[in-house]
Amino acid sequence: PAGSYNSAGRDFWFSPIISSLFGVLTVFSVTKLGSYYPNDTLIQYSGKVIGLIAGKIFGALFLIYTLSVAIEVTWQYGEFVNAYFLPRTPRVVVLGSMALICAYAIRQGVEVIARLAQILTPVIIFVFVLVFILLLPDVNVNHILPIFGNGMMPAIKGAYFSNLWFGEFVVLAFFLPRLKDQKNIKKWSFLSLLFVTMTLALMNIISLLTLGSSTGELNAPLINAIQYIDIGNFLTHIEAVVMAFWIAGAFIKINVFYY
Repeated sequence: PAGSYNSAGRDFWFSPIISSLFGVLTVFSVTKLGSYYPNDTLIQYSGKVIGLIAGKIFGALFLIYTLSVAIEVTWQYGEFVNAYFLPRTPRVVVLGSMALICAYAIRQGVEVIARLAQILTPVIIFVFVLVFILLLPDVNVNHILPIFGNGMMPAIKGAYFSNLWFGEFVVLAFFLPRLKDQKNIKKWSFLSLLFVTMTLALMNIISLLTLGSSTGELNAPLINAIQYIDIGNFLTHIEAVVMAFWIAGAFIKINVFYY
């Protein structure tokens, strides 16, 4: 949220909705190409689409991209864990343990990654919704006003950061050939896009309503907002629970790009 806030200000909650248009283009392109080459991944059919040499160059660049995203997500995970929960644990231990367990999961095959996502995703959704509800007593609606006070341009600028996430839908191209149910590919791909859009928008909104202008000064605004939760001096310090499921989400994402 911080990067989008610094570009879009209090209208940064709308940036993911703008970026979803880029997501629609990405999902449509990937699923359309997948229907033409149902047995091939992006690397395999790129040579058939743009020529052998250009396809090889594109494939090499794309592999560098996937490697860089896997490294970035792993590094962000390490920074997050060290900063908020294990400040005295060496970074190499935090990063190395995640890399090793991901390598083990990938070695077991793509079905293992899919089953992990199938088990963990509903729990992650439940925790996210629960956090959203528990933060409602701490929100201040004035933090979001005036809506579009400087027009739409700030929200469009903030969409640059959201585009980075929506562009990652291109990894679908590596999984489509492995699906048994080829008929419902588009439906589930676009439902996933809709859910990601809603998640990013809600995350930005709850961070803004809770923290206001401080959102842009914090590396992980949502975790800072969660620290506000205090229900009757009984339900407090749940950021550790949220962190556990955030790690689960990071684990799935690293696996996808590592694979």
